[in-house]
Amino acid sequence: MQKINCAELQLKLKAIATKRQAIGTDFSSIPSGGPVNLPLARKIHAEVKQLLRLIEETEQIVGVRKLSAKTKEGVEVKFELKERLEYWRKFYKSHGVNWVKLPDYLSVSPEQAEAMEKLMAEGFNYMLIIPDGLVDEYREEIDPATGEKTPKNQKYADLHRIMSRDYERTYTSDNYDADGKFEGASDKRQEFRIILTKEVQNLEDDGLLKTTLNKSVEQMERVGGLLTQYEGLGESEYLIFARAYWEQSGKTKHLDEKGWTLLPGSRRPQSRRVPSARWNGGQLSFYSDGPARHLGYLGCRLAGSFPIAP
Repeated sequence: MQKINCAELQLKLKAIATKRQAIGTDFSSIPSGGPVNLPLARKIHAEVKQLLRLIEETEQIVGVRKLSAKTKEGVEVKFELKERLEYWRKFYKSHGVNWVKLPDYLSVSPEQAEAMEKLMAEGFNYMLIIPDGLVDEYREEIDPATGEKTPKNQKYADLHRIMSRDYERTYTSDNYDADGKFEGASDKRQEFRIILTKEVQNLEDDGLLKTTLNKSVEQMERVGGLLTQYEGLGESEYLIFARAYWEQSGKTKHLDEKGWTLLPGSRRPQSRRVPSARWNGGQLSFYSDGPARHLGYLGCRLAGSFPIAP
């Protein structure tokens, strides 16, 4: 792929703006309701073609917008970033997550595209687009009289409320509540990012994810462990994924109807525990797990995270 420095790119974009302005002026000079000025029309046609070539060339320089890979089973996994961006834009808008904004254009670097396609070849076939500012940085308010610390993250509480609409009231364990309930989470990732994960209902439905069952976060974070090779979803990412999965199934299936999913992309700072989630009957359920806790029905949704520069 052709390389270009920032100064050259700025010149390209300035040329596009100049062309657009010139073409707009030419179009406005075409007489309406009368004979077309053929020399002028040909000139405009040539200018439009030149503009389109310039835009296409600049897009190719800026980054990669289409991704494709084939799994060892021969299944093709493909993403068009323009289409995915529009899907998630509509998703956030339709659910009233009105404090976030997605860009008009999305591309990834050639290096990111290579890493993403490697994951896609391993069956990572679901793309989340997470805007920056989805949740706040973790903070605590201190009661001056008692010195008691209370977590404050209103965006996290709002996101929980919005993503659990139409469900029964969310179940939260006592230790989850003691950690600050919905406002007690701290996400490792805050930036605008693309997340790749696997679109499977339960961890036991996928060979790789099944290997995370009965492994603690501590085990998976050790040298050579799964969380040194992949990342894990955070609590806010899981909320988005779970809602979208349910809607895309025609509102017939939920993530993790069997077993629990650890969410090591988040922590509960008051205790250093790790949140976990599942679907239970008619409700989302959340628990706080110690990093050494391991159970046969407790695993992790592995993922890859790719920060996107503004």
